[in-house]
Amino acid sequence: MKIKAGEYGPSGSKFISIRDFSERENVAYVTAYRLFHELESRCLLYRLRNAWYVTYGVCEKNTPLYRVTDRKIFAAHVKEINNAYIASLLSNIKSFLQSKGYGLIVSTSENDAESEKEILKSFISLGVCGVINFPTSTKSISAFYANYPLPMVFVGRQIPDAALPTILTNNFETGKTVAQYLLEEGYENFYFLGIPYFSDNSNERLLGYREFLQSNGVNFSNENILHADLKSEIDFRAVVHTVKQSAVSRPTAVFCINDLIAAKLIRKLKKEGVAIPESVGVVGYDDLPVCTENDPTITTIAYNFREMSEKTILLLDKLVAERKIETHSNSYIFNYLVKRKSTKKSEN
Repeated sequence: MKIKAGEYGPSGSKFISIRDFSERENVAYVTAYRLFHELESRCLLYRLRNAWYVTYGVCEKNTPLYRVTDRKIFAAHVKEINNAYIASLLSNIKSFLQSKGYGLIVSTSENDAESEKEILKSFISLGVCGVINFPTSTKSISAFYANYPLPMVFVGRQIPDAALPTILTNNFETGKTVAQYLLEEGYENFYFLGIPYFSDNSNERLLGYREFLQSNGVNFSNENILHADLKSEIDFRAVVHTVKQSAVSRPTAVFCINDLIAAKLIRKLKKEGVAIPESVGVVGYDDLPVCTENDPTITTIAYNFREMSEKTILLLDKLVAERKIETHSNSYIFNYLVKRKSTKKSEN
């Protein structure tokens, strides 16, 4: 394609009008109009104040679009504003940005890819210099990401086709840490409790948990992977039955995909007369306030929000300054285990 080949200038250059393009390429105006809007949907062209700009990656310094987007403001797209993990990380990011003299704009798409595209385009017109993106789960806009003219860092999810820098938590090692801890505590049967709409094959915390157990001689198969929707009483009845039966013969541990699932599981097990942590140990994930409010308090995995926020901003700051994207460059942040009373050992 001529645009990506640089025939119309570097990314961020001003492009000719639809009418001029129609005359230059000898095509009907309506055909040129449709082409422009198709290229705009793929983020190869961007329209701002009745002018068109070439966009096929981060816009270069001193191009017309670069001069529009050089304010000391970062923007963040979040897939869901009520997500406790995202809210905590954003709070740390905002504090760190303020210490460096930057402002922050936040907008949410509520997990809708098309809304996310519109939000990302609006950041350009607002003049922000870089974007922190908690992307949606879809791959349908990978090409849009790759052509996006502002420096952008993904947080929490890698989009392979986009190949942009990403800040990730090392969930695989975290899963191994949980398995090792529960083995040391003397538990003998092990389960992982996930949610139905989250793929087991891509669940790094489950994969690490399973690998450590299997490498230490524990029989952990697909039958040890349970699923429950937080709103489904039927799901939880089935899970409680399985875990309760397992605990009759040997002490059993359940590693839950998040703290809310863990809290509900504990509540249901206690109602059935199951002793926690003696018969069943439960570990959550996220270190939400429910962990300390629950009885017993919940052993969980906590995020290093300070390190995540600082690495995110320092990386984005570097990209803004250098205008070069190191593709496939991922930074992994290690989480840590917080031991509480839902497992045998307790430091609280």
